[in-house]
Formats: sequence, structure tokens, C-alpha cells
Amino acid sequence: MEYMTQLNRFFEKVEEEDLPASAQIVYLHLLNINNRLHWCEWFKVANSRLENLTKLKSNNSIVSAKNRLKQANLLDFKSEGKVTTRYKIIPIPTAQDTAQVSAQVGAQDTAQDGAQVSAHSTAQLIRQRQRQKNIYTPEFEKIWSVYPRHDGKAEAQKAFDKLKPSEELITAMLSAIAKQTEKWRNDGGKFIPHCSTWLNQRRWEDEGIVLQETPALSAEEKAARDRQRAEEDAAFEAAERERLKKEYDIVYDEDGKLAV
Repeated sequence: MEYMTQLNRFFEKVEEEDLPASAQIVYLHLLNINNRLHWCEWFKVANSRLENLTKLKSNNSIVSAKNRLKQANLLDFKSEGKVTTRYKIIPIPTAQDTAQVSAQVGAQDTAQDGAQVSAHSTAQLIRQRQRQKNIYTPEFEKIWSVYPRHDGKAEAQKAFDKLKPSEELITAMLSAIAKQTEKWRNDGGKFIPHCSTWLNQRRWEDEGIVLQETPALSAEEKAARDRQRAEEDAAFEAAERERLKKEYDIVYDEDGKLAV
């Protein structure tokens, strides 16, 4: 993998995938670290180091950014407890690679419909097929990224889907996993259940977690909450754009997109 080539392809991918600034800065730092390591397929980075480099406000922001990169087929990662995470930078296809896929898709559509598919629809189909490779939802990845046993991921996703947990329940699960992980480690990691088993058996309730019902918000309260969240997100994105601009000389236009 060649650093500048991958970097240039990444900025082309940014507009295609509409990646948030937090995802961009996480990727750029990981790309730089792997370049210094002379391009390992998998490389380890301490979670604290990534937090210090990115200056993101919370670990949840980093997890969300990493999940967005994984959805875009740019990054893969495996958590190794609370301290370290293993990463894999996925090479971005060249224009030639994309052209070959487009030719194949075009040939199939020609055989079926008797006409070439448009370049726009071909690009859409390529992105759709890339996303279909990742069956794991961002909400599930929050659980998987901190769960200490990493086998049976597909089954765990199925168990998670059956539960359809709310944000409040996911937060309770994360808290329970943190507490139980300490116990499992004290036992030498012998009794860590599969994540699917943990979910199916509702093992977060072992910690005696009881979710309190929150009163329903009125329409005005929901609107005020949504406005506040939008303002916070906009402020955060603006700050990250400034950071990217200073550190990597990245320029955005008035609409907040990369200036070419």
C-alpha cells in the first residue's frame, strides 16, 4: 500500500460516502500510524493513544467514527479489551478496479435488459454491494467492540436483532459488560459466554440493572431536544473541520464539503 495513493483515494471516498469529520480524523491518524509501521495488515493501537491523537470528546465518538469507517469498507477492527484495539486499513479500489466492476455490472445488465446501465446507477450498485458485505448494525457494534469474546459474531447480531434494544438498554448492556469483564478476567477468562448466549440469556440483568421508564416527551420538548442535538452536532463538526484544516491543510466549501 502506498501512502499518498491511499490518502488521495480516501479524500475521493469522503465525498462519495459523506463521512463525518470525526470519522475522517480517526482514519487519517490510523493511516499515518500504519504508514510508520511500514504497512502491516493488522496493527495495534492503544485506545488512549488514539484518544490523545484525535482529541475527540468521548470514547463513544471514536467508536461511532470507527463503525462509520467500517460501514464504508475503509476499516476493520477487533477490540482486545479496554486497553488496545487491532486495526486493518482496507485498500481503496483504484479507478481501474471500479471500471472493471462497472464493466461486469454493465455486461450483466446488458444481457438482462439489452442496454448498458448508466454510470450513475453503476456507482450506486457498487456502493450498495459494498455495504451489503457488512451485515452488522452500528448499534450492535457498540456491544461487540467492548465484549471480551470475539467469536460467533453473526449469531450475536441475530440475538441482538431479536431484542431490538433501545438506546437506554444498550447503555445498560455496556455498563454490565464492563463490570462482568472484570470478573471474567479475574477467573482467567474461562467463563466468558459467547456474545449471542449473553444476549439471549439477558445476562446484563445479572447486575441487577432495572431500567426506569422515562415520561413521554411532548412535541415541543422533542423539537427542543432535536434542535439542541443538531446545534451540538454542528458545533462539533465545525470544530473538527478546523482541526483537519490546520493539521492536514484540508479546505471545505460553504456547504461543508471538501473543496476541490
